[in-house]
Amino acid sequence: MCSESAIRNVERYSSVNFLSWVYQGDCLLDCESKQVSVRYDKRNITIVIAYTRPINGEPGDFLGFIQARDLKREKCLQLN
Repeated sequence: MCSESAIRNVERYSSVNFLSWVYQGDCLLDCESKQVSVRYDKRNITIVIAYTRPINGEPGDFLGFIQARDLKREKCLQLN
């Protein structure tokens, strides 16, 4: 269940900076230089859901899931 949301800019390489993490996902490929709404559960911020930015009180359209970019690398480092 997603309990929080925020508006973020989609930056170079289809990435979103959010809560000190960089998130990426194929669903953001056509969204560079646009704003998206990200929804997340505070108990697990490794994957968040991206939506188009809400307009005039209407909810945004679902784009997809985006994952913290360095998550796999950090897990590997923790195993060593």
